[in-house]
Amino acid sequence: MDNILDPNEEILWRGAPEKKKPASKGLSGVFIAIFPLLWGLIFAYMGIHFLGIILISVGIVLIIYYYGWRSKYSQQIEYMITNQRLLIKSGKAKEDVWFTKLDKICDVIVKNGDLFPITATYPYEPKRYSVTEAMYNSKKVYNIAERKYDEITEIDLYRNNQTRPKLEGLAEPYAIQKLLKEAIFGAGTNYVTCKYCKFRYDLNKEEKCPYCGEIQT
Repeated sequence: MDNILDPNEEILWRGAPEKKKPASKGLSGVFIAIFPLLWGLIFAYMGIHFLGIILISVGIVLIIYYYGWRSKYSQQIEYMITNQRLLIKSGKAKEDVWFTKLDKICDVIVKNGDLFPITATYPYEPKRYSVTEAMYNSKKVYNIAERKYDEITEIDLYRNNQTRPKLEGLAEPYAIQKLLKEAIFGAGTNYVTCKYCKFRYDLNKEEKCPYCGEIQT
């Protein structure tokens, strides 16, 4: 990504998602792959060879997908924070490098390295995007800034990606979040989002929300 930086742009941090995965993630992939393989062998033993071959093929494809393509895809992802913007590379081509300027970011969601593979790095300046029905299904995302789980859909992430970056698989999420906040808001700040009116303010300077007057508990 160095070749797309401006001459006066300074790199503050660069890194990649952690490649590690918990045992439960690996075992789930094994069980999913074994299921069609097992039934394929049963059907083949019963003489239903055509269906058996199909299920065995599905099991092999799932094994290749879980331990081949997904692992290779996660290795292509790279993060970079400069004094001007946050950049994410999700592929080998220049078109796969997306960015958002720091002054446009109002919150940051980060995750630690126990998630494998990286499920998403949403483009901050997308050239094309297609919406499907599955994007409206909600899922829980842990928001370290608020120390709680957020119910959010993929389409919400896409619509908010310009202002709420989402970094996954970080080895030291708290350190990266602190660095980003200092780069965006300045060192020594503690910006929070009011749970009543959603207004963002510096808790080190204001004891209560300057917009609605409520005290955060």
